[in-house]
Amino acid sequence: MLGSGHPRTFPGAVWFFVSMTAAAAALALTVWITYRSADRVARMTGPTGSRTITRLAAFPLLCIGVQILITGVEDVLGPLLAQR
Repeated sequence: MLGSGHPRTFPGAVWFFVSMTAAAAALALTVWITYRSADRVARMTGPTGSRTITRLAAFPLLCIGVQILITGVEDVLGPLLAQR
């Protein structure tokens, strides 16, 4: 859900946003480490391995995009369908 279903109460929301901030910081650190060593990995894997890694990395991004789309459609259509 990527944060779209956060708690509505204040204590729950505080811990939620602290946790989300920590997760974002950990992700930023992971991306930095990955980018820092990308040239070495590309040299070791060669063109075919680099293409494979790119395709494998694209799949989770596709899944995240589909989840965001589904959540958005549910938020828009949910109230409209509940009125019937």
